[in-house]
Amino acid sequence: MICSSSLANDLTPLVLDTSVLINLHACSFGEQILKIIPNTITVPDMVIRELGHKTSRTNGEYGFLDGLLARESVKPVSLDDAGWMIFEKLTTSAPSLGDGEAATLSAGNSH
Repeated sequence: MICSSSLANDLTPLVLDTSVLINLHACSFGEQILKIIPNTITVPDMVIRELGHKTSRTNGEYGFLDGLLARESVKPVSLDDAGWMIFEKLTTSAPSLGDGEAATLSAGNSH
């Protein structure tokens, strides 16, 4: 069986949000899945902070992300000025997005 992916043709960095990381952790194969993706995989600082809350620490989600960061399987990214402008629009308009989702979209569109 051959598996083809459109990712092979587009090496734009992928930006993960909180929900994606939670689901990758829950499936038990998250790191293996990320390793086969040829793109650089990034996580906005704001998403890292979201997973730092008590529930994510108790559930192991923060530990999962911390391990990915330590092994450089994913790279943290900070929003640049253009990203913050997009973030502001996404979080102040109606309906607005949560901070993690807005940061993910902003990071993906500003770098």
